[in-house]
Amino acid sequence: MNVRITGGELKGRMIRFQTSKALRPTTSMVRGAIFTILGSNVLEGAQVLDLFSGTGAMGIEAISRGAGHVDFIELDSRRCKEIRTILHDFKIDQKAKVTYGNAF
Repeated sequence: MNVRITGGELKGRMIRFQTSKALRPTTSMVRGAIFTILGSNVLEGAQVLDLFSGTGAMGIEAISRGAGHVDFIELDSRRCKEIRTILHDFKIDQKAKVTYGNAF
């Protein structure tokens, strides 16, 4: 499964994940709309919480668009490992913390 970053410094980069019936990533259209509504002024340097992270696309998109830090919370340990790997590969791991746990 591939998810493309739609804006910011990482625009066009692909997030690759193992396919799962339980994984339903936020579409690029929805992510683009959310970040367009928020605008760069709101996001610049912001601290973001990505609950039920799944692919991590929302949080990675936030970092790409200028967020200062993102906390990812995910219940699936395999997804946490994949998010950590992507953050490291994209060289943005210093701007994030991935926590394995229940968001409730």
